[in-house]
Amino acid sequence: MKLSHRSPTGARSRGGFTLIEVIIAAVIMSLIGIGLTQGLHLANQTHESVTQHSHLNRDVRKAVSKLRNEFQSTSESRLTLALDGEGNQVLTLQVPVDTGFGVYDRALGSTPAEWNRDGWSLRYLVQMNAVGERELVRQILDAGGTVQRQSALASRLLTNDDLEGPGFSVAQTGDVWEIRLATRMEESNGVYTETFHVRLRN
Repeated sequence: MKLSHRSPTGARSRGGFTLIEVIIAAVIMSLIGIGLTQGLHLANQTHESVTQHSHLNRDVRKAVSKLRNEFQSTSESRLTLALDGEGNQVLTLQVPVDTGFGVYDRALGSTPAEWNRDGWSLRYLVQMNAVGERELVRQILDAGGTVQRQSALASRLLTNDDLEGPGFSVAQTGDVWEIRLATRMEESNGVYTETFHVRLRN
């Protein structure tokens, strides 16, 4: 006598995935992919922002270092502070050179005689660059006031109307001078500021 074994009513063989299971798996994988993509995009944006912030900070620190060194070398009688047509401060000064006061800059030539220019002047001012950003510019003027060399030290300076204050400012309190540079970050729109205080030579 043979016994016949049958599956319970409603039961069926499970040889593969159903369409519903495949769709659910596809949706889950899509969500995971979207999450990974957004995470990578955010990480890339953060890296770019940090890199830009680092480069901007480096430029501002270099500008401050150069300005501080030259400012500390001058005297009040060799310094003038004026305003341009837009209300930006313009700083002009001379530093000690071999034969008096003028400009010392190795970019002016290959010999000490060319580095030391008696009667010449340094001028720091704010100008607009080719892309419409305000930048701090250092100019070397000859004895006749003609610009012989110019270089941009820091860009994206704040405007005079910004709540955080102007991008370049020079102020005197007693015998102490305060010089401030403030730039705006492109990605975060935050502000980076460097301020230093110096006393001039007698």
